[in-house]
Amino acid sequence: MVSSGDDLHRLFTALVAGDIIPDELVVEMIANEEYGLGIEPWDEDDSLIGHGGSIFGFEALVFHHPESGRTAFWASTSDGLRWGPIVEDTVMAMVPGLDVDNEG
Repeated sequence: MVSSGDDLHRLFTALVAGDIIPDELVVEMIANEEYGLGIEPWDEDDSLIGHGGSIFGFEALVFHHPESGRTAFWASTSDGLRWGPIVEDTVMAMVPGLDVDNEG
């Protein structure tokens, strides 16, 4: 799949608005403890959601904050993109005061 930042923003915005699948399925995706439903919560109250993935030599992360409507994403042509100061600082700038579980 090939997509742009605008595509990711439109996807997450439409998904949380219930325009793609029913709201109860979105809630199930976010609440599921098992990997595989496509959305992961990144903070304690599920106000920041996203997904990351990688293949050899490429990694990507996307975060969406439904309340503000903001979406941030990264794409890297290395295997080193992980939660750390750059990602955390960007997310904190995106949603000031957010209590993020950076264990993921």
